[in-house]
Amino acid sequence: MATALPQNSNGPWIVTSTWALTAVGSFFVLLRFYCRIFRGHTFPADDWILLIAWILLLSQTILSVYSVRLGSGEHIWNIDPALSEALLMLQDITTAPSVLAVAFSKASAGVSLLRLLPFRWQRVLTIFIITSIGMLMSAIIVLTCIQCVPIQKHWNFQLPGTCWDPDIVAKFAIGAAIWSGVMDIILAILPLPVILGLQMNKREKLGVAIALSFMAFAGASSFIKASTLINLSSTDPTYDIAPVIVFGTAEIAVTIIAACIPVLRVLVRDVAHAGTLRYGNTLRSHSHGGGSHSHSNHSINTQGSAQRTITANTGPGGPKARLMKSRLSSQANGPLEGMLEKTTMIEYSDAKRHSNWVLDPVNLSPRTLFDEQLSKTMSLDPRRTSV
Repeated sequence: MATALPQNSNGPWIVTSTWALTAVGSFFVLLRFYCRIFRGHTFPADDWILLIAWILLLSQTILSVYSVRLGSGEHIWNIDPALSEALLMLQDITTAPSVLAVAFSKASAGVSLLRLLPFRWQRVLTIFIITSIGMLMSAIIVLTCIQCVPIQKHWNFQLPGTCWDPDIVAKFAIGAAIWSGVMDIILAILPLPVILGLQMNKREKLGVAIALSFMAFAGASSFIKASTLINLSSTDPTYDIAPVIVFGTAEIAVTIIAACIPVLRVLVRDVAHAGTLRYGNTLRSHSHGGGSHSHSNHSINTQGSAQRTITANTGPGGPKARLMKSRLSSQANGPLEGMLEKTTMIEYSDAKRHSNWVLDPVNLSPRTLFDEQLSKTMSLDPRRTSV
């Protein structure tokens, strides 16, 4: 008695999962660009790279969903022979936007870090990571195209010609996914020593560190995808391709989200700050009056940028000015914009200089702060108009 062939389908799983993951990734991209526009920023290179990654993600999802209509997710023996050739060809075509979306999304995260890392070896390592992932993803496209001669034989088995062992491409793709995951972990760890060395509120420091460490989740998704790529050499490719599609989409979406989190933290902070102000105003409106007392501080407030409060102190060591609160300029571009708060002691040897020096918070960029090593005291030239 012949054993009945399985009749189940992975098609609904492909459609539901890919659209859901793409929708979540799209939401984060939309919020990122909203933050840029709302705060009056220009769009740096990493924004445009991320936008390309999102377009590729959307293209891959559309192609994957359309392939389900042709039979993707079904067992190969259940597919109409007239559609099987078109389906296998479409799966090969979908490879290009899928792997390129991985490369561009991780390049966006890497380019963001390039503006923040203070040491040359860190920036060189980041460039190497971006380049290596891009080359590996491009190699997958090339191998997909040249594994059969002629290329049409990969989806039309009746044509004369030759094909490589399917394990060759599958094992290369697995190695590339593992490499990509390891590189994601490195990108997540790379800025942590700098962040942890900053003189800033512990809660703020933890928030910044967590925001910049979300690439570790992208690495985890790469490892999960790698475990499914052996299905590329399956004898039932139309059915077994489902987890490759779903977890491949998940890797791209998670990477896009991880690249957006540091920028979106500014929006979360601003919303929380606005809520605190409204709550405080409500409490004051119900209070029974009372005067306000303020210290004789010299304040420099720039609308939409940094806020500082300076107090003079003449001690045995000479005049000093304590920078009580400093926020990065909202006009500065980069994933750390508006995220850091720190306390720094600035010393001057001449009391007359203190009365004349000017701070220009607009020019206080994340890169400037990191290059000056925020965890250390910075000496300022009072004749300059920027830190």
